Amino acid sequence: MNNYHLTITTKTQGQLVVLTKYSEFGELVFVEIRELNARVGHVALAWIYGQIPHEESGIDELKKQPRVKVQLISTDLSFAAFWNLYDYKKGNRKRAENTWSKLDDATRIVALKKVKEYNFDMTKVSHGKVFPERWLAQERWENDYD
Repeated sequence: MNNYHLTITTKTQGQLVVLTKYSEFGELVFVEIRELNARVGHVALAWIYGQIPHEESGIDELKKQPRVKVQLISTDLSFAAFWNLYDYKKGNRKRAENTWSKLDDATRIVALKKVKEYNFDMTKVSHGKVFPERWLAQERWENDYD
């Protein structure tokens, strides 16, 4: 099962990031708009959804389009991957792991991406990181980081 972030730039509407998941058989099983940096109407959304291949084999063709950036997402969605990436081993690990186990794969992918942004953001501020269980419980992957 592979997951992809598709960054699609429309001619007039702006840019958005779409998360896609394909089954072990290469069939599209999940599509979610994760970031929307523009106001996109129904016609534009229909066009965007029309660009997403229903079979994973179509990803290579999608990569050739000038307004689409395709990024394969790491498939390690384990708590250990989060714990190591977050790299602040304080607080209650068991609570953090329990919260992580309740997240779906799509949210875990976004959380892992946002941990990287959060870690970078923390290098520019004078206060410390929050405990991992709080970061997860408060859904801080929804925050914008510089």
